[in-house]
Amino acid sequence: RDMSAAHPAGDAHAHASRAASLLSSGRYARAALAYAAAASADPEYADLAIKALCRTFRGIKNLQPEASRKAGKAPKPGELVTVADDELVEVLANLLTTPNTNVNVRYAAMLTFAAACVSPSLKAIFLKPDNQEAMWRTVIAPLARTPEQELDRTFPARGNLSPILAKVHTSQLHAPYEKCPPQAVVTLMLGNLVAHPTACETNPAIIALFCSDLLSAASELVGRVAGDATSAHHLGRFYTAVTRACEIGGYTEIMAAERGGVKTALEKLLRDADERDDAPAKKAFGELHRIIYRHPDHPDNQVPNGD
Repeated sequence: RDMSAAHPAGDAHAHASRAASLLSSGRYARAALAYAAAASADPEYADLAIKALCRTFRGIKNLQPEASRKAGKAPKPGELVTVADDELVEVLANLLTTPNTNVNVRYAAMLTFAAACVSPSLKAIFLKPDNQEAMWRTVIAPLARTPEQELDRTFPARGNLSPILAKVHTSQLHAPYEKCPPQAVVTLMLGNLVAHPTACETNPAIIALFCSDLLSAASELVGRVAGDATSAHHLGRFYTAVTRACEIGGYTEIMAAERGGVKTALEKLLRDADERDDAPAKKAFGELHRIIYRHPDHPDNQVPNGD
């Protein structure tokens, strides 16, 4: 399919015309991709790409169909996300992995990608075991492994975020853009990946346990965001889900956690909570660490045979 993937520095007007046509048919993610291609030739189009992505974001965050909301009905599991689809994720991944994407457009795509990670219907795209291609491998793990300074260079300058994008950032991370390290949005992706397990066919945390490179990348990320409460919160969501999956599992799950460095990551989070004087987080991470360390199937707790 034509994804306008290379963002050629060609005719910006042609890309913008195509984007306008896509907008009129309600294909906001595709329109954002076309506007991003236009912005590579003329930065003036970046704001239009951001606005199209923000329309997509609002659709993802629309947790119920309008009719159900007005009728006062409680949301059903399948209604958690009503707009996100395979095409949206493909477009967002394209924007995130194309080197010359405008930094503001890229960050808007990042926030929208993080929101899409919540969707139960998309978990199979984001999470697959180690031997299969999935978005955790092509997008999330590489971002988690990118050093802070290198990642920061691909982000909008502090104090230079457009109002609409700043609003989306704050709604997602509950902290101003200027106060968040670059990796905060990556921790949000990880936390969202394992959200809403009861609405999924398979608990996403169990699948994440067997994505060893994802666990390894997440463990590396823990050390880079020390001191940031927002990042610790979202990493806590991720590791709580993964640890609980270990708790109800057995030897296979515990060994997957060991290979992925889960216990080490929890030790880092525990130290960080202590240094931040965050008593509730320290207690929570301490409990998770004990679940792994004291699990009867953990190798350290095996009683050797007497023969």
